[in-house]
Amino acid sequence: METFLLDKESKYILKIIGELSMSPTKSISFKKLENRIGLTKKTIITYIGTLEGYCKENNINPFIIDNQKIRLSAKSNFNVLDLYSYMTQHAIKYQIMTRVLLEPQVSSVKLYLDLALSKSNFSVHLKQLNNFLKSYRCQINFLHKTPLQGKERQIRFLYYNLFWGLHPDTMIPDFPGLETITDLTLELIPHISYPTLSKIKLLFYVTYIRRKHGYFIDSEENYSLPDSPYISFDDFFTKLDCLNLLMDCPDLETKRRECRYLYFLFSRFNLVTLEECQNDAFEINGTDAPEIACFIAKFQTKSNLTFQTHELKYLHYNLTILNREATVFKGKSKVFDLKNMVLTFNETKGNTATFIKEFLMDIREKCPQINTLMERFPTLYYYYAMIMTAIVEKHHQPIKLLVQSSISTLHREFLIQKIIKGAPFPVQIYTASQLKGEKPDGIISNWLPDKKYQDIPFFSTSLFYSDWSRDDLTQFIYDLSDQKNQLR
Repeated sequence: METFLLDKESKYILKIIGELSMSPTKSISFKKLENRIGLTKKTIITYIGTLEGYCKENNINPFIIDNQKIRLSAKSNFNVLDLYSYMTQHAIKYQIMTRVLLEPQVSSVKLYLDLALSKSNFSVHLKQLNNFLKSYRCQINFLHKTPLQGKERQIRFLYYNLFWGLHPDTMIPDFPGLETITDLTLELIPHISYPTLSKIKLLFYVTYIRRKHGYFIDSEENYSLPDSPYISFDDFFTKLDCLNLLMDCPDLETKRRECRYLYFLFSRFNLVTLEECQNDAFEINGTDAPEIACFIAKFQTKSNLTFQTHELKYLHYNLTILNREATVFKGKSKVFDLKNMVLTFNETKGNTATFIKEFLMDIREKCPQINTLMERFPTLYYYYAMIMTAIVEKHHQPIKLLVQSSISTLHREFLIQKIIKGAPFPVQIYTASQLKGEKPDGIISNWLPDKKYQDIPFFSTSLFYSDWSRDDLTQFIYDLSDQKNQLR
């Protein structure tokens, strides 16, 4: 979670909840909390009091507290994302940013008086905000009639990322066209996910607020893309115009610029999947950009994989949009749970992850355009990693598993169901006789395997030998597949 906007108390409350959530027993003593987050018991109790106030206000009772420890109730309906959204919207820095958006010509005096801040305290918050805004090429300067300074596309990008991750249903007020936008999006993409629909609502909300105050996109060419397979630009423009979603634009040229911008981000939020690309009726176009051709050619060569037509379409189209995003915008792109995804990817030692890391390091050295894009837009590195992982995993060969049980055939069937549900890749299940002398890639059994299989990776399902869980089993299968499908 992005905690920059939060005050000190809120940040520590999230740390307390983090420590509590990571505990296997969902409980932690005040002594441990003191040592881990560096606060006194008295301060911790004060912060927990604030947390209890939030819970009471929202009719939830998730915590059981005694003199020695705090525990999370097993039947708790507590949601940390609700708390994060609540604390962010009550934070001083967030309130400064929203006031500057909603009242573009607000004065510093009015702002710090309304927020009940001293002038010096307000100046501290403003300085911290401007340090944060540097990466977005924006700043707040109250010497100007309009304090928020920066290119229009950067200001909108800034606010989109500022608001993303907060609950849109509570954060975005009803505004002209909201219901129309929702209906149009569901018409174009019936299977759209709730988060993607929320992104589109947020995009139109920020656009509406900026246009309401007379700020418009100043160029169309930055956002030119191949047509989305969901709807062409011309049809998108016609629909928005007919639905009066461009009526606040002063002329046709401004309408086209605004629509290009909206169409670009609509396409960005709806990248295509490998499954969709297999549908011949799903028309997908990419570009012949040399850096994309270089990326794909080197990816095929170094991985020793032969990409099918639908995989090439998937790569061309998605890379075109992601690279354009990195060309147009500067600053941090907020991706939900990106921090955990990045940590997981960086800590993974498997062959696939290692290959991708080495490939991306190499492509940066060999292709200056891609290196420039990653420097401008660091999140692009992880977008590349996700796209490459999706392709590579589709090429994984199925793994052969010898599954045995000394209890009963019913128990073996139970194990097989657990394996199939937990397997991230295709698996083939065998008995010893079905192997006909061949060696499996792995063995899953509740007794020790024969000596002839002593060099085969073994996962014990017997509690006599080891404790195990579905997560352990999934990781075992993942490791087998990763070992079998080594890339160059």
